[in-house]
Amino acid sequence: MKIKTKIILSFGFLFLMIILLGSVGSFYVRQLGNDAAEILKENNRSLIYMENIDNDLDVILKQVTVDDQLPSSEIIPNIEENLELQKANITELGEKGLTAELENSFGALLAAMENGNMDQIKRNVFQAKQLARKIYNLNQEKILVRNEKVTKTAKEVYIYITSVSFCAFVIAFFFSIGMPGYLIKPIQRFNEAIKKIAAGNYSTRIKINNNDEFGQLGNSFNFMSARLEEFESSSYSKILSEKKRLDSVINQMSEGILGLDDRKNIIFANKKMLSLLNVEESKVKGKYAPDIAVHNALLHNLLGPIMISNGKYSTESSPIKVTENNIEKLFSKQYFDITTTANGESNLLIGHVVMLHDITNFAEKDRAKTRFIATLSHELKTPVAAIEMGTDLLKNRQTGNLNDEQQNWLEVINNNNLRIKNIINEILELAQIESGSIEIRKEKIRLGKILELAVQAVQPFLRKKDIKIEVNNPTENVILEVDGQKLSWVLNNLLINAIRYAPKSSLISVNTLLSGKEVKISVRDEGKGITQEQKNNIFKPFFKGKNKNSSGTGLGLVISKEFVEAMGGKIGVTSQINEGAEFWIKFNIADNE
Repeated sequence: MKIKTKIILSFGFLFLMIILLGSVGSFYVRQLGNDAAEILKENNRSLIYMENIDNDLDVILKQVTVDDQLPSSEIIPNIEENLELQKANITELGEKGLTAELENSFGALLAAMENGNMDQIKRNVFQAKQLARKIYNLNQEKILVRNEKVTKTAKEVYIYITSVSFCAFVIAFFFSIGMPGYLIKPIQRFNEAIKKIAAGNYSTRIKINNNDEFGQLGNSFNFMSARLEEFESSSYSKILSEKKRLDSVINQMSEGILGLDDRKNIIFANKKMLSLLNVEESKVKGKYAPDIAVHNALLHNLLGPIMISNGKYSTESSPIKVTENNIEKLFSKQYFDITTTANGESNLLIGHVVMLHDITNFAEKDRAKTRFIATLSHELKTPVAAIEMGTDLLKNRQTGNLNDEQQNWLEVINNNNLRIKNIINEILELAQIESGSIEIRKEKIRLGKILELAVQAVQPFLRKKDIKIEVNNPTENVILEVDGQKLSWVLNNLLINAIRYAPKSSLISVNTLLSGKEVKISVRDEGKGITQEQKNNIFKPFFKGKNKNSSGTGLGLVISKEFVEAMGGKIGVTSQINEGAEFWIKFNIADNE
């Protein structure tokens, strides 16, 4: 039998129980109503007729005994009418004889009234009253009997309805308990079996003896698990072969690779990583990595970001020094989170991979490049100084006067020499930064003084493009603890960049804003603005925007960023296309001590 049929039959049975309960209740309620109506029908009429006759006889008796006169003939029709109604309403055993006697007694009363015999009238009235009372009592007794019958019927109705209701409740209760269990238990068994299959136990089977949909589903499930078990058995050797191949590839890689599961247990480490950690594979594989890191400084360094980063690893971490075969080398770190989407879940973390890349050769080449650039820049300083001395001598009138064309050429030589000098200085600054020998000499200095010096330094550049600088400095007296010379260099570089990109006859705004214990200095121009791609790369060495209208080294902002961060500040840019650019730097204000 199908589950659908079982459910229909079960609910049909409950429906029949409800109909039965309603039918029984309706039957007995209707019977109770019929009995009650029977009580209030013929017997109640007889009581009314006898009460009316009794009242009329009392009137006759009063006229005869109290008023001492013959009864009024006006009362007679009322008695005759009620007597006729009573004769038509005889229902009880013995009531007919009593009614006939009452009728005879009433006839005798009429005869006595015609004869005028007062004593006979009294006797007939008393006799008629007794007969009316007997008829009244007879009907009243029957009413009481039927009332007891109704009461008994009501009790029986209550018992029957209560019994049927209780039986229906018990049946419905067990049905409500049994039916969900009948449906849920197989589902629970399927759920447990599916979890076992998901865990890799493909030998799981479900035993269901029913021939309904659950039985069909169980047969399909068992068939599926059997096929999975066959597939696992047939592909297990293939998986082992692929694993060995993968292990071989990992071991032959020049990078050090370390694999961890989601509980930070070491799954694998290739030969390079084991050599760097200076441990044997048997002593680390399957072990809890933090326990080993307690006695291994390199592993402790590698695990740090994994233990605290929650999946967000810094891409700018400094290289680490590792001694391998008594040779000190530099390695960069790279982290990967391994996730899966098995069992319908998304981004379930199942492990981590750490890679160490040997960058020793790159670092040595970079240091050689830095030394070469520094040496070359120092060597170039001598001819630049000689050119500067020569132009100064030519400008001196003691050496003779120059014509206009000679003056122009002298100005060109001087400008280009100054440009070369600035480039050499920037390269030397960058070389110092890359070598880690940057020197910061902090001092407490007034912000207004630094801004004033920076604005004065760029006045010659402003005149060439007819540009004005507007300084809005409500924080003029704020004291900063910075390297005054380097902060002036940064502000000067930001102003020169703004002048370079600003259109002619435009305005450059220099603003300061105090927020709590932090002051923000911004330089805003009215140029073409900076794209998002340019903003992402603008603080990288030798980067130049595509919309430049003047040449440059692409080092100024890089050096500015290093200077600002070395002094404990922040630097950034805010810009939209065709809305200009705003470069800003932030510093904490100095204590008043």
